[in-house]
Amino acid sequence: MTLPVVLLILDIYPLRRLEWDPRRWFDSTARGVLREKIPFLIVAVPFALIALFGQQQSSALRSLESYDAGSRLAQAFFGASFYLWKTLIPVKLSPLYEIPPHFSPLNSSILAGVAATIMITLSLYLLKNRWPAGLACWLSYLVMLAPVLGLVQVGPQLVAERYSYLSCLTWAVLAGGAAFYLTDHSSRNPRWRAYGAAAAGTVILAVLGAVTWKQTQIWRDTGTLWRHVLTLDPRSSIAHYNLGRFLARQGNQADAIMHYVEAIKFRPDDADAHNNLGVLLMLRGEFEAAMQEFQKATRINPQYSRAHFNMGKLFVRQGALDKAYESYRQALKFEPNEAEIHLGLGNVLARQGRLEEAMPYFQQAVKLKPGWADAYVELARSLAAQGDRVTAEKYYEEALRLLKSPRQTSPTP
Repeated sequence: MTLPVVLLILDIYPLRRLEWDPRRWFDSTARGVLREKIPFLIVAVPFALIALFGQQQSSALRSLESYDAGSRLAQAFFGASFYLWKTLIPVKLSPLYEIPPHFSPLNSSILAGVAATIMITLSLYLLKNRWPAGLACWLSYLVMLAPVLGLVQVGPQLVAERYSYLSCLTWAVLAGGAAFYLTDHSSRNPRWRAYGAAAAGTVILAVLGAVTWKQTQIWRDTGTLWRHVLTLDPRSSIAHYNLGRFLARQGNQADAIMHYVEAIKFRPDDADAHNNLGVLLMLRGEFEAAMQEFQKATRINPQYSRAHFNMGKLFVRQGALDKAYESYRQALKFEPNEAEIHLGLGNVLARQGRLEEAMPYFQQAVKLKPGWADAYVELARSLAAQGDRVTAEKYYEEALRLLKSPRQTSPTP
């Protein structure tokens, strides 16, 4: 998307086909240089719009109401200096730099980053005639970063190191030019300059290799990853949430609950954290506390199907079948193709003696997830209760076959 603008910068330096002053770009010679960029622009614009539309469809874009223009601008200026700083000094790297729930452009770190970006820009602009390569690299770097600097905010991250991979190639080119200059045989003392450049390069590679090896230890597993994030930012609600999920899957419910509570403390409007906390509390028999979490989740997001479903499961455990039915109906309204909800509704109706009403839900569960043995068992049980033992036997046999199969599928966790 940014290629046409980068090519324009390269036309200024090193190609020197254009001047720094844009007012000089519209004479007869310069217009031809500009026309060369039109095919690239024709390709870039649709892809930019497709990317924007895709992020919007996935609900990843943040609105101006939730994240104002001043915050976006501060984030962009901070990010411009952040990526350069972390490339030059790659320490305390994190897989996630989360935007704080109460982000302030007046935060000291943000202000320092903004000031650094402004100073670098002004300095390189003033030196453009003496050192044009510096300004060309800086502008190319900014242009390639522009889509991910936060002016159009996508996702929860303030910055992300992966965004530096392409943009910081400009600095690698600049470093390569410096190494060439130091080893140029036409300069004075070329041998000693070459030895110095080789020694410096060896030291840099050794240091970066050691840092890289250390960084790989962070990505060993999910638990190590999110614990590292929390070491650098104990207030990261996303890290607490993801570590909670990991610990819950490991069977460590107590620590998982602790991290879900921390996630909610820093971001109270996290419906997923409330729902998952409610599930663990329900498993521990703390039904009242679990119900409160499910209710909070549905208040935050009234269309949160999973929370409505879990509320229904809790009502079933408490014997409140009418309430369970209503919760399952709410869940089904928002996720009509979820087999587990159909099965839950069928079970509630069957327990109420409404077998004929339950049958369509059991049949739909089997249709939506044909590899799920539980759905076949419940359908067979309902058929047997209605006297159709021959058909029920077939479904029981299919359930047994699926249970013996290693490809047996289960409902969404």
